[in-house]
Amino acid sequence: MMNSRYLIDDQVLVALLEKTDPSKLAWKVTFQKFKRAFNNYFRVNHDVNSVLLQEIYPEIFTKLVATIGKSPNKLTQPIFSSLIELGYKKLNCPQSKNQKNKVAPYLAGEILVQLIQANHPQCLYYLFSQYKESTMLILNNKYGSYFSVSPQEIYGEAIMAMKKNIEQGKLEFPMRSRLFTYFILIARNKYLALGNKMKGLVFYPDLMAFETKLNPKDSKDYYNIKNESLCPILKRVMEHPSKEAFKKLLDTFHIDEHELLRLRFEEGLRFKEIGKLMHLKEATCRKRLHDSIKRWKKQFFIGQVA
Repeated sequence: MMNSRYLIDDQVLVALLEKTDPSKLAWKVTFQKFKRAFNNYFRVNHDVNSVLLQEIYPEIFTKLVATIGKSPNKLTQPIFSSLIELGYKKLNCPQSKNQKNKVAPYLAGEILVQLIQANHPQCLYYLFSQYKESTMLILNNKYGSYFSVSPQEIYGEAIMAMKKNIEQGKLEFPMRSRLFTYFILIARNKYLALGNKMKGLVFYPDLMAFETKLNPKDSKDYYNIKNESLCPILKRVMEHPSKEAFKKLLDTFHIDEHELLRLRFEEGLRFKEIGKLMHLKEATCRKRLHDSIKRWKKQFFIGQVA
């Protein structure tokens, strides 16, 4: 049985489907999205005739909605997985455990994104209700001991931020994670920003701007980034002479990362130049550097806040 947090997107979709009928948008979008995935699954895995799949799909989908509507709070797997199981029964062929694990897990989230883009009146309401309890639990367990402020304060703002990102097309298909996972990242950043502000700190999540601060040669915007925009820990580091500041920063990283950091921040080389020296692709250098900074921030900055 899957953890209920992994099924939150499916629970939102179930709530929408049980309150609607075939003439409504939620039903139509889900019907079409699942239909394409359903047909593709059985054609690829079992070479089932497309005409046969077209004939049996409407009946199977209708049965699915009726089944999940009877016990919407007792989901044990993604609802698309339940649709596939009904398909196997209809076609009278067995489903192996390996095939079951290959069923697309993020379709419910993609449908919710499409409904939000279409300004579905109830989608955001159900999403707001279903996400809330798990979001509060996750943020309180992970960061609640650092701050006196409740994550309740940023919840509505985080929902609207996600809605704005979806409307601006910032989520691409196929999705590589659940919509709830994407939302938690937004809520976490907003909660850390608020919690740090209440403690007189400023959360600074922008790694590219952090790079600019350490290496002003690459950006004309350097002088527009004030020390106050950095968290106090970075501010204290950057107030020292550049070589001393760099050495203090370098000492917090693993030895394997030193050369990349030295070439980027001390020598002032661009990623393309670093790639040639280290025999790496430019994109690889960029990613490794950003991952290093991210780890440093998590281990050093959050530790100081606590």
